[in-house]
Order: sequence, then C-alpha cells, then structure tokens
Amino acid sequence: MSDYLGVLNDLTEPLSGSATYKIIEQCDLDLDSAAHPASVSHTFYLTFSYHWGGCVRPKYFGLGAIYSNGSDNTVLNQITIFSKFGMTF
Repeated sequence: MSDYLGVLNDLTEPLSGSATYKIIEQCDLDLDSAAHPASVSHTFYLTFSYHWGGCVRPKYFGLGAIYSNGSDNTVLNQITIFSKFGMTF
C-alpha cells in the first residue's frame, strides 16, 4: 500500500487497518553507503576587542577571523571574518 522507494516495512492491511510488523535485517541496509576515510581538520581563531569604559554608556568593538584547513580534499578550507559592536543602555 505504501510502496514508495521499495520500502515495505510499513504495510497496513486494507481491511483491518492494523500495521504489519517487519524486523529490519542487515540485508535490508546498505552498510557501505556511509563508509568514508578519516579526515583531519585544523581550525584557528583570532580575535581582537576594545572596550570604552569611561563613557556614559560604555561601548565595545570586536573583530575576528576563523581559518579552517583540511589535510586533503575531503575537508573544506574556509575563512570567516566577523565583527561585533555593543553598547550598554
């Protein structure tokens, strides 16, 4: 009745409406689909910030960067730059 993509473990009997229980076995799964070699990634963080505390409303400013580097082409190399600003009120 619910034969989408060949999945047959949720069949219901049309007359009674009760579900048929089917145990999922190892032969029903593709165990090699998740096989992937190990990969190593290194992430470096660098941040700077400054705080103006002598003002009526103290403020702060921050700037930073993140760099991620992989050992081979299975890991994405990535650079992120961010800033932040805050003020108390």
